[in-house]
Amino acid sequence: MPLSEELFAFLAGNLLLQCGRLEDASEVFSELIRRNPENHSYYRQMEKATKCENSDQKLAMYADYRNKFPKAQAPQRLQLDIAQGKKGRDPTFDNR
Repeated sequence: MPLSEELFAFLAGNLLLQCGRLEDASEVFSELIRRNPENHSYYRQMEKATKCENSDQKLAMYADYRNKFPKAQAPQRLQLDIAQGKKGRDPTFDNR
């Protein structure tokens, strides 16, 4: 079974990250996000490609993507996770 174009691009972007070619990887993940703005993995890899190392940098990146894709829920969800410091945890089910 042939690889989809999207999967091939994702794998290529990951290889570029591993080789330290961050600018090229950033371009690949930017295009993947444009094609599918709901894929969390693309955003996580974009964090690495753009060297977003702290919460402020990540929040700024996600704010930019929220403006570019106002109907997409992924950048909003990921930004909320970072802002709350609960990466990967849904606060609506938090009983504390």
